[in-house]
Amino acid sequence: MSLIPAASGSRGRSSSPSDQRRPLMAVACDECRRRKCDGAHPVCSMCSTHRRGCHYDAERREPRQKALKRKHGQLEASHHELSDFVTCLAKQDNDTVLDVMRKVRTGADISDLLQSLRGHTPSRVTSTNSERREKQVLLLSNLMQGTDALPQIVHFLDAFANDVLWPRRVDEVDLDLLRNRLFNARTLGRILVSSAPIHQISSPSTLHTSSPRQSARQTQLPNESLDTPLVMLPAAPWTRTTEDDLLVSRLVTIFLNYQNAYWRYLEADLFLQAMKLAQPPSDLCSPLLVNAVLAMASLSAEYRDVFFEPGDYTSRGRQFHEEALRLWLLEEGRASVPNLQALVILSMEASLRGKDKLGMSLLAVAMQVNKDLPYVPPSRAGGVLSALARTRACAGWTAHFVDVTCSMGLMRASSPIDRRLGMVPFMPDSLFIWSARPFGFASARYRGNVLFRERCMLTRLTHDINQLLFTEGRDDMCSLIQAALNLRERLYDWYEGLTADLKYDTRLPGFLHEMHCEYFCARITLASNLGARLKSQNSSSEPRSRERHNPVEADAEHFQEAYWTSEAADLALKAAKLLENYRSVYGLKVVQPFIFQTATTASFILLNHFPTKDGRRSPDHRLHSIEAIEETTSGLEESFRCLLGIATQISIARGLSLMLLKTAKLMKVKLPDSLMRLPETVAEIAWGTGNHRSLSSSYPNYALAAARGGRSEGLTMEELLNKWSNMSI
Repeated sequence: MSLIPAASGSRGRSSSPSDQRRPLMAVACDECRRRKCDGAHPVCSMCSTHRRGCHYDAERREPRQKALKRKHGQLEASHHELSDFVTCLAKQDNDTVLDVMRKVRTGADISDLLQSLRGHTPSRVTSTNSERREKQVLLLSNLMQGTDALPQIVHFLDAFANDVLWPRRVDEVDLDLLRNRLFNARTLGRILVSSAPIHQISSPSTLHTSSPRQSARQTQLPNESLDTPLVMLPAAPWTRTTEDDLLVSRLVTIFLNYQNAYWRYLEADLFLQAMKLAQPPSDLCSPLLVNAVLAMASLSAEYRDVFFEPGDYTSRGRQFHEEALRLWLLEEGRASVPNLQALVILSMEASLRGKDKLGMSLLAVAMQVNKDLPYVPPSRAGGVLSALARTRACAGWTAHFVDVTCSMGLMRASSPIDRRLGMVPFMPDSLFIWSARPFGFASARYRGNVLFRERCMLTRLTHDINQLLFTEGRDDMCSLIQAALNLRERLYDWYEGLTADLKYDTRLPGFLHEMHCEYFCARITLASNLGARLKSQNSSSEPRSRERHNPVEADAEHFQEAYWTSEAADLALKAAKLLENYRSVYGLKVVQPFIFQTATTASFILLNHFPTKDGRRSPDHRLHSIEAIEETTSGLEESFRCLLGIATQISIARGLSLMLLKTAKLMKVKLPDSLMRLPETVAEIAWGTGNHRSLSSSYPNYALAAARGGRSEGLTMEELLNKWSNMSI
């Protein structure tokens, strides 16, 4: 029973506060927020009383939901406009970007600036949306990284630029199927004009071999089995950058099949066992080492997840690179075998990214770590080094492989080779298996430890060249020439003494081409620098009496600049032929350091000899029986074509390509029109106009250094590109 009378309850309901409350307005001004707004227009009563500004989001008598929908549409349009503005701005050169940002600071309207940017982008490519651009970057990068020679590429580019190859919309072509595959221009053209799926179109660029000396063309395009990794490996606990086990396994496969086969950064079998076990800490694997491996492998991979910035090949693997550097800082300089291996890998990887100043800093730390690390006593069981002893010995040599290579490229003296290494570590003559996956079906067996021993010997010889040419205080031309002749003879004997399975053959596995390219780089470096030194000599510095106590005696011609510069040019033509053979079989999908170095060296040497009367001089027995490209023009076309192909992959090659073009202009050398066609067309696809400003490189200009007597001071890529920033090509 209620204690409250019914009448009282009735009165309570009739005098309820809700009945006395003022009705809410459907639309209130921003200041009042519906509490006391009467909705009067243009100024509500409350705002009028307080003498403040009054603004309505909604129009008069406009329902609130409709007002919210309109406001959302305005925000969405503004977002799209800003997004388009940023996208267009990213495609401009640095000068345009700076000019636009100055206008933004002064309050210019974004819509007007966006319209101006769209009008400032005349290229058919850069005026398209980002997805179309990404596909075109993928397409043209595949063209430049493929197996074709210059004429076929130019023909394709002409058809592409004139829309001959676009009978159907680009978004109808699943160009993602081009990733991590090797194509030629003819197949790419068929893909664009055919309505058949890509996997049904044959590709004559895929190889299948069973030995280093036997190869046969494959008629069907490789299927997804090519992407099957050597072994499935866990991403965790080795990297926090990705959780994708398949991606990590694929990248490790690329690293082991290509980067590691010749350079032997790590012992593949031991590394795979430790990584698969996934139980850090380990003497054979670490998160730092794994991230370094992934960063290096990403430079040759086209999986979407390796791109730090979509479509930008130079950004591939940056996430792994930065994670590896972070992990190294946490190590606080600790000396261990995995740390040594990781530092050596990162030094090469950073150099290829156009950051060789960072690379050389990391390498200097690696060389110190190498000194601090003791060698494991060779406790042999059956004549075989223990796992840790083998890993330590090989890691020590690999540090010198990279140091000697980078020093030769940068025209510097290399670090003394660790005396504890002896000549080469003892390892049994066993067969290794190489596979071309994921870029082809090729496979081969090779004697990995024999290759390693030969690499150690070549490294010692190249180290001696670096010391002879780039150590301060060697002004006595008599002793210099005599020492150079002895070194040349030793190099020649080493090369001729290679075992039959390592001698040059176009059908060698891709990584073995690097050894022959390294040899020719060493020979060219020796000859070209001697020629430059002699050219800079005074006529008063002619050699006087010489002691004849060396096994190789110097003749009068050896003191003539023309003798050595001519030899350098002949060697460069042979090197260009090696590049042509490699490119026609394996393409340029994979970043191989000595393919890159050979393309660079040959390009600059032949530029110095261009234009010259074509035709070779009488053959020299010290140049070997390897076929050479006959004409300087053809040699320069091939070497520069390869350099441009590599330039679609890595920053250092982009900077060197640009430096070579500007050097040619400075030297008033008119390059063939076919050569100029490539950077002209590909630049807008793969290169940013101001990309050279992100380079931190001491890479020398070989052509200008030769004119200065072999001295590279003030002639580095970073210095020259900044100096020539306003020089158009």
